Amino acid sequence: MKKVVAIGELLIDFVPQQRGCALDEVVQFERVAGGAPANVATAVARLGGRAQMISQVGEDAFGTHILKTLHANGVNISTVFRTGRANTALAFVSLDKNGNREFSFYRNPSADLFLDEAQITPDIFADCAVLHFCSVDLVDAPVKQAHRKAIRLAKDAGAFLSFDPNVRLPLWGSPESCQAAIREFLPCADLVKLSDDEVEFCTGCKTEREAAE
Repeated sequence: MKKVVAIGELLIDFVPQQRGCALDEVVQFERVAGGAPANVATAVARLGGRAQMISQVGEDAFGTHILKTLHANGVNISTVFRTGRANTALAFVSLDKNGNREFSFYRNPSADLFLDEAQITPDIFADCAVLHFCSVDLVDAPVKQAHRKAIRLAKDAGAFLSFDPNVRLPLWGSPESCQAAIREFLPCADLVKLSDDEVEFCTGCKTEREAAE
């Protein structure tokens, strides 16, 4: 069985125990291992597939928790590296009464941003069916070059490319820089997953049909 490889951010989500209040009003959070690419890898593994994660965490307790969680869910963590250059990323979340989320991120910088292209090697993709990536780690940092190399090696190996832009504007210097990065990587993908409120931002098209074209 070939595997699904996911590359990108690993972080701790602090999920609120109260709903319907602003982030500055939340008094209790639950620690949850997160990161959109890791969620995909975990889902694949739970469904009986082979999944591998490429990322980097800090040499801290949060990084250890993420590694333990991924391993417990059957995800291959041999390419999740550790660094002392920065801590593992954190995200604090609030939920309004409709379930919409507000984020406050602590990752300036974080360990995942220092993932280097030298850590991305061809053997990772020898039996890869799918490479999945998101936009959070397409910021101007070493990890962006790591994504470029991973995409090239995955294509060389004949893998299917899946891209979830997963827009998180608070992580970017400007909406325009986020938009430019997403549009740079869109042509690399065989599959693009967009929510309805991301369609126009990512593609410049007002309708889903226009965006698909």
